[in-house]
Amino acid sequence: MYAEETLLGSYFLVTAKVGIDPIAISSINDTIDYEQLLFIIKTHFEKPTALLEELITRIEKDILDKFEQSRYIYLSIQKMNPPLGVEVECSEVSLERHLIPPIHSPI
Repeated sequence: MYAEETLLGSYFLVTAKVGIDPIAISSINDTIDYEQLLFIIKTHFEKPTALLEELITRIEKDILDKFEQSRYIYLSIQKMNPPLGVEVECSEVSLERHLIPPIHSPI
């Protein structure tokens, strides 16, 4: 993080997409609670982090720990108007992961 950003702060745009297997849904508890998803993201933004890459991987880990039924995750963090010496709309880090469901052997 640049000294200027520490003093002035930065604005971010976060996109989070979490997919589940629709066949496995039998109750509301099988779905993604977007209020909890937002809480995870907001909690991480309240902690100073030097690198967006570090921030995005921490958010991913907590989402996957909380929502074990996740089969897909896409996260994007855009830093709006970063101080790069030229005018740019944003800088961005993103990750996308397709997760394979665990294989259960018959008992």
